Amino acid sequence: MERISELSSRGYTVIFSTHDPNQALMHASRVLVLSDGRIMTDGSPASSLTEETLSSLYGIPVSRRSVDTESGGALICFPGK
Repeated sequence: MERISELSSRGYTVIFSTHDPNQALMHASRVLVLSDGRIMTDGSPASSLTEETLSSLYGIPVSRRSVDTESGGALICFPGK
């Protein structure tokens, strides 16, 4: 993820696939959420990775919270309510 961030900061376009929404929330500028080969949502991580979308995608309740970090704030998601 450090290398991806480095390349992106140098102006490269990086496309990566992940099943971890927290990676996308921390590192992506755009997110495409797929389910059964179809696009569920496409946009910024904050607007695309909502509790509703993630709960529907994973079939379990998913919560999203803002947390303080050393570099400011960050959104994280986790299973449960």
